[in-house]
Amino acid sequence: MSNRFYGTANWQRIAARQLARKPICEGCETAPATLADHIVPIRQGGAMRDAANLQSLCRQCHAEKTGAEKAGRSWTPPKHRGAYSDGSPRDPNHPWFTGPPPGER
Repeated sequence: MSNRFYGTANWQRIAARQLARKPICEGCETAPATLADHIVPIRQGGAMRDAANLQSLCRQCHAEKTGAEKAGRSWTPPKHRGAYSDGSPRDPNHPWFTGPPPGER
């Protein structure tokens, strides 16, 4: 079902709206976005047409995300990779952010 959906005029309109709303890649925040991507894939129960389940990605970020999903891994967007100058991780899901604050460990 989902593969046929991407070829429909309905999806083309949804994708065009998403890219107009967010024209810069939400993965790297540097490249122009060229693809509308389902945050939670349709095959995993993600909503097909809900704008809350869409993000704008460049081809590179989309390829990385798709590859990670196919391999059963989670994808960390480039904007969340590495650390800030104070040493704290950019990824808001990093284990560093769970539990008590660093001074109370």
